[in-house]
Amino acid sequence: MLTKTGLRGTAAGVFMTTAVFAGIYYTGGAGSAPESAEASEEMSSETAFSILKDHEEFSVYRAGEEPDTQETNDQTGSLEEREEQITQLQNEVAGLTAELEEAESERSPAEDSQVIYQTTLVVSSGMTFGNIAGILKRSQVIESRSEFNDYINDNNLEMSLRQGEFILDSTMSIPEIADKLTS
Repeated sequence: MLTKTGLRGTAAGVFMTTAVFAGIYYTGGAGSAPESAEASEEMSSETAFSILKDHEEFSVYRAGEEPDTQETNDQTGSLEEREEQITQLQNEVAGLTAELEEAESERSPAEDSQVIYQTTLVVSSGMTFGNIAGILKRSQVIESRSEFNDYINDNNLEMSLRQGEFILDSTMSIPEIADKLTS
C-alpha cells in the first residue's frame, strides 16, 4: 500500500508528465511545422491522378480534357461482352435449377431417411414401469407414456419387470418393448 506522501508523489509525477507531453504536442514537437490542409489536399489529388492514369482499367480525365473515343469504344465492347456472359450464365442457372427440381420430384419417399431413436435402458431394483415409460418417452422410443402404461396394466405385467440392461429403439412396438422387459 502507498502511504499518503507516496500517493502524492505519484500524482505529481503523472501531472508533470502530462504537462510535458501536452506542451510538445501543442507546440509542434521538434521544430517541424504542420503542413497546411490545402497543400496536403493538392498533393493527394496529384498523387491519386498519377496512380490512376498509369492503370489501364481506369479512365481518368482532368477538367476540360476530351475522352479518347477509341477507349470509349473498347469499354462499350467490353460491356456488351459482359452482358452476353451474364445472359449465358443466367440461362445456365435456369437449366440447372430445372434439373434439380426434376431430380427432387423423381426422388421416391423410400429414399427419405427415417430417424430411428435407440436407447440402452438399465433397469435396477426399485424402478417401476411408470419410471421406464418416462425414460422411453424422453428418449423418443415411445410416443405416448400413457399408452405404454395402459398396455402394462391391461396385461397385468406390473410385477413381471426384470432387472438388467436392454437395448430398445423407436421401431419396436409397445408389446415388443414390454415383452423384452418382462421375459
